[in-house]
Amino acid sequence: LYEVIALPSLWSIVVNWGVRPGFGIDFAGAAPAAAGQGPVGQGNVAWLPMTIDLNDQPALLACLFVVPPHGALAGAAGVVALVGRHPTNPRRQVHVQLLASRRRLPR
Repeated sequence: LYEVIALPSLWSIVVNWGVRPGFGIDFAGAAPAAAGQGPVGQGNVAWLPMTIDLNDQPALLACLFVVPPHGALAGAAGVVALVGRHPTNPRRQVHVQLLASRRRLPR
């Protein structure tokens, strides 16, 4: 992830007494994912734009792929994948995908 995330400058770390992480989700920008779009190609999938910030500067521009959080996917809040890129270099990317999940068995 160090190759994809834009780390804050040393000056920013000194001025802010460390690194303050934050994130923003653009709920208004959410849209249904087209078949084959992103890492998830079927079902009721939507994508949700997201920005991860470090010291109030964009560190990662990402897109969450989400499904209704039912059954085993409730534990992940319906998030099944994340595709992110560096804010200034679109060739530096990261892809994270949920491969499997299961419900906790009752005792």
